[in-house]
Amino acid sequence: MIIIGLLTIIEHLFNLNFGLDQILFIEPYGATNTFSPNRISFITAIELVITSIALLILDKKVNKHVPTQYLMILVGILALMVLLGYLYNAPEFYQIYNYNAASIYGGVSFMLIFLAVLAARPERGFMMVLTSGEYGSVFGLRILLALAIISVFLGWLRIVGQNLGYYSAAFGTTLYTISILIILSILVWNSILSLNKTDRERKGANEELRKNLEELEISNRELKSFAFITSHDLQEPLRTIASYAQLIERRYKGQLDPDADEFLEYMVSGAKRMKSMIQGLLDYSQVEAKGNEFKVINSEKALDTALCNLQHSIDHCHAEITYDNLPLILADECQIVRVFQNLIGNALKFRKKDEAPKIHISAKKDGNEWIFSVKDNGIGIDDQYFDMIFEVFKRLHAIGEYSGAGIGLAIVKRIIDRHGGHIWVESSPGKGSKFYFTIPIKL
Repeated sequence: MIIIGLLTIIEHLFNLNFGLDQILFIEPYGATNTFSPNRISFITAIELVITSIALLILDKKVNKHVPTQYLMILVGILALMVLLGYLYNAPEFYQIYNYNAASIYGGVSFMLIFLAVLAARPERGFMMVLTSGEYGSVFGLRILLALAIISVFLGWLRIVGQNLGYYSAAFGTTLYTISILIILSILVWNSILSLNKTDRERKGANEELRKNLEELEISNRELKSFAFITSHDLQEPLRTIASYAQLIERRYKGQLDPDADEFLEYMVSGAKRMKSMIQGLLDYSQVEAKGNEFKVINSEKALDTALCNLQHSIDHCHAEITYDNLPLILADECQIVRVFQNLIGNALKFRKKDEAPKIHISAKKDGNEWIFSVKDNGIGIDDQYFDMIFEVFKRLHAIGEYSGAGIGLAIVKRIIDRHGGHIWVESSPGKGSKFYFTIPIKL
């Protein structure tokens, strides 16, 4: 199409005839025998070239701009010139110099193509502004459509009235100008009233939101304080209960009946579990309150620290742990160590009984964030529990089957949330698990 358009433009400019139009189209019977029968008009050839280029680069972007949309604006202007030229009986707009005149059908066709191409990618370029659905976009579309329809219609009425002798050219121009000003003033006035109403509603909503945020902040502070005080104060009597229960167990185990020994064992076990849960709740509540300032850290160094802390468990189950080169990130190093430690610790804990754990840690860049992954060959997780495992005190196994308070992954999620990332898991029973977490790139 580009070649056809360019060759036609050359034919017009240099008064040549390549016979291109006679090949593509059959000349109607009885048509005037001209030097260039069936030739595409000069304006149509230009539109054809621009449209072809625009379609070829339809998905190209330059910064945030889409060149296709700007090229199609030129096509739309040329098509509008042709249509208005016929509507207002102004040949100068659809016939340049003495070249072939553009047809009204061509004008309609290219106007439709212009609209179709702009609508093809409404989420990009300046079309995104008009199609976003925001109030400014709706207001702009209304004004543009009203301006286009009213201007064309009133212009046509002006010319018809002048041709019929109802008024002079000066009177028609004045009447046209006044009519446009009155109609646009009404449209703008209604838009002003609507915008003012929306602005008042926005201010009211913002004020309500501000009050809710203040109340939420106060409630959040009180909740954190309550969690800390409760967790801290509960530990002292719990330590007393656990200590005396263990003391009774040591002194009198075997001297009482079997039921009493079992009751004491339950008491000690329950006290230890409660202590673990309270400590976990305390840690969970202090993720933000006692978090360190973010700084550039080497995530591989954080991983090494976590592995050092887990060395006894790693040696005990003969785990094989490998990792790729890990990036520099902006984060709280202590908390990232805890993330690695909890995820790897879970992989060691929920291992298969007949197979040594194999764990691999890696990271890849995806857009404006790093995606870390911790993959293991453990017992796996059913997909119905993928969300539940990140909640506080949610366990998938019986209490005596695996140790822990069921809060480790909840703490990990809260840490990742604090860093502006998110965490998820891919797994299936018996085939291991792969935990992912993201850290935004802010270096």
